[in-house]
Amino acid sequence: MACINSTTFYWPGASFASTPTIYSDPGFTTIAPDGWYQQGGIFRQMSGGVLGAATTCPACVIPCDSTVTGSGGTGKYLATASIGSSVGVVLIRFNAFSVPDRCTWSYDYDNSGTPTVASEYSSNTYGYMSGLIGTGGGIGSYSCVTMDGSTINVSNAAGSGGTSFAGNIYNYDFATNSFVNSGTATTVGPYTDQASGGVTLVNGMTGWCMMVVPKPLGLPATLDVVVDGPCQSTQWQIFISCPTQLNNFKCSPSPTPACTGTSNPFFTAHPGNTAGTAAAVFVGDWAFEDEFGVTKKAAGTYLVETGGAPQCVVVSSNGVVTTANNCVGNC
Repeated sequence: MACINSTTFYWPGASFASTPTIYSDPGFTTIAPDGWYQQGGIFRQMSGGVLGAATTCPACVIPCDSTVTGSGGTGKYLATASIGSSVGVVLIRFNAFSVPDRCTWSYDYDNSGTPTVASEYSSNTYGYMSGLIGTGGGIGSYSCVTMDGSTINVSNAAGSGGTSFAGNIYNYDFATNSFVNSGTATTVGPYTDQASGGVTLVNGMTGWCMMVVPKPLGLPATLDVVVDGPCQSTQWQIFISCPTQLNNFKCSPSPTPACTGTSNPFFTAHPGNTAGTAAAVFVGDWAFEDEFGVTKKAAGTYLVETGGAPQCVVVSSNGVVTTANNCVGNC
């Protein structure tokens, strides 16, 4: 059995614990996909076609290109995702529904030894968001999170307000595809005020929001995700893609006369679908300088060529498209 899926695999030699590689066929001609594998209680991660050392796997990993639903009480929900050794970007789609939650990814994309940690999203409806997101009391219909001036207040299980609360650690369990209460205590919050970008409360449900993780190198083959659930009960969904490619358009800084002269790359991730693909640029798209999503496009107006139909595109300081119109005359 494999943690990346339930399947049959083969190896030469005496045992799964000692073989350097596993295969998808009994003739040992096709190396099995990268990911976590388990046989007889022994867990090993395949990366670049080579199996790592045998290890325990109490929580195992989320296979990429899959959706997981989290639910439970106040606490932190921890998971590791298997993202293989291909390069590109990893797209994380997060749906907080109505109850506010915060999703944070951690990944050492440049092998510096210090993982990059980020909690920022974009959506077709609300554009750029960061930190704790969801429907806010006084703004929408859900009163778990409210604003008191610049202070975030969260209602705990007893119904009283505060800025941080005691909860539990929930670990992802591969066998049930769910999060299990470990019984280990933790604290969630406090959260930064909405004005500084640490909280984004909206009037309505957030829907699916997209995060972009740069992956310019083959390894590491896993990334970590933490979802904070500060309210007394929560439910949310997360989708983590396998490495994929960004949309690639051509652009030039504006103003440009006659809607011509596009020559520079303009990479985007579209939050409207799991693939992040689109034939044009849309409001809410992430915009990047490079194909691996390492550097966001600088704030400004760009003339972007999209299949023969030039667009005037405005990118915010957060790297998210705020305007995308057909070019008439010039931008």
